[in-house]
Amino acid sequence: MSEYAALREASATLVDHLRTAFIADPQLNPLFGAGGHVVTLRTPKEMRSGPPQQVGVSVWLYQVERDESLYNRPLERVDPFRVRLPPLPINLHYLITPITDDPANEQLILGKVLQVLHDVPSIPPDPADVELDDVLRVTLENLNLESITRVWTALDEPYRLCASFLVHVVNIRSGLEAAQVPPVMVKVTEYDQITGVS
Repeated sequence: MSEYAALREASATLVDHLRTAFIADPQLNPLFGAGGHVVTLRTPKEMRSGPPQQVGVSVWLYQVERDESLYNRPLERVDPFRVRLPPLPINLHYLITPITDDPANEQLILGKVLQVLHDVPSIPPDPADVELDDVLRVTLENLNLESITRVWTALDEPYRLCASFLVHVVNIRSGLEAAQVPPVMVKVTEYDQITGVS
């Protein structure tokens, strides 16, 4: 098990979640069935420039940031004699872009993405995946045109129909060995009675 593999597994979980939804949809199944459109982690530019050129959906991770609200978590007690650093909580920003030669299909695909991630905003981890044990919470980001244009400028590509989603929280586990600490031996609880108020 790789402590740092949660990032890769979170991306794969999101891709699989969308691919499954496309294949299960009667309108989109002909596009995403065997040998058809792909759902990939490649950038929109990589999909268009190939080789080979691909059509489908780009689920591009374009920003990774620390979740400040969870950063000060206490040390984790592994057993009575050892503690380890808490995991690093990170938020992931994905640009989801349909890439086809038909603008109508692009709108159809993006509409399905919006529906799926609105209906099921929490994606549980695959029980068989030992490298990701976090529930992925997905929210649509309301980026203004200037912010989203900066992303496309960084790609050196003309703007395309897209949506940005925030996935949180993914925990990157510490790779350090747990440290030896003395156990908590006795818990003492004391009570007293207040007999008067001055």
